[in-house]
Amino acid sequence: MFAHRREFAIGGGPAILQDPARPYDPTRDMQIVAARYRAGPAGSVHWTVTLRNASGLVAFRDPLYITTYRDAGGGVVDERHERIKDIFEPGVVQTIELNDGYALARFASAEMRIAAAEALLPVPREARD
Repeated sequence: MFAHRREFAIGGGPAILQDPARPYDPTRDMQIVAARYRAGPAGSVHWTVTLRNASGLVAFRDPLYITTYRDAGGGVVDERHERIKDIFEPGVVQTIELNDGYALARFASAEMRIAAAEALLPVPREARD
């Protein structure tokens, strides 16, 4: 029934959700509630991120995050992007752990933002409960 939720599903559904009754903007609706990073083994960078789908009408799949690492003067020393392989139903708040690879340069601060996500029809609430 909800096979459209994965791109490999045969005849799974529309490639893009286009329903004027379901307006969405993943950069607004997929919110980072909290994000903390810490150094890991051998210079890796680990994040604990809490995400909220603020939309009441649309689920999102595979949000694309961008992390920006800055030096003490505020200059960008590294920027990365990756997808979070998960589905976020409307109103869901979820905390996840991410490994953002190895720090290639010394940095003084870092930030994370959501740049995109694929919109989906949500699973009906009674089917989720």
